[in-house]
Amino acid sequence: RSRASGYFFLGSIPKDDEPIKLNGAFHNLCTILPFVAASAAEAELGALFLNMKEAKIFRLTLEELGHPQPPTPIHCDNKTTTGIVNGTVKRHRARSMEMRYFYACDQVDNGHFKVLWYPGLENLADYLSKHHDAKHHQRVRAIYLHCNNSPRLLPRAKAPRDLRGCVENSAGGYVRGRPLPSFLSTTARPHEAARANEYHDPTANDDNGRVQASHLLYRRKLYARH
Repeated sequence: RSRASGYFFLGSIPKDDEPIKLNGAFHNLCTILPFVAASAAEAELGALFLNMKEAKIFRLTLEELGHPQPPTPIHCDNKTTTGIVNGTVKRHRARSMEMRYFYACDQVDNGHFKVLWYPGLENLADYLSKHHDAKHHQRVRAIYLHCNNSPRLLPRAKAPRDLRGCVENSAGGYVRGRPLPSFLSTTARPHEAARANEYHDPTANDDNGRVQASHLLYRRKLYARH
């Protein structure tokens, strides 16, 4: 059985090629789909359905408080699911999927939600649906909990198509590691925490022209001091 997860936060609408401003998660969804999915696309569509059910309540609450809501953007890392809800993929091909999952298609058609595809590397909800060791939980704690060193910006990940080409490409080459924001432990010095929360381009070149993940390198140096 498949797991579904979601990361909810309030903020401005993200723009392409600009870091996402994180405002702290007020709700995290982590559950198991009630039905066995026959494909990855059906599992993603089921997860999208459950997230929209939760987001619908939050939208109504904000509107009752006097905050009209534009179409709520939802980032999904499955292109087939994104195509189904946006109508760019023939839906009659998915007749074997659970019928209630197509509630997500109706919500998009009504203009309440806007489902967009983005690489899974920048999908913060992916962490909630996977099994990790204790070290990884400690490393990403500041992203999912309110801490003094919680990051303010999420760097955008390059799409797989940007890595095409054996000589040159728009991404500058493959960089190992997830493009997550830099963060420190709560015992770090204040000026170091301020530097770590600054946005670093993971594909930035150093003086020798080599591609390096600056936020990963900087974090290793700080951990070495403790």
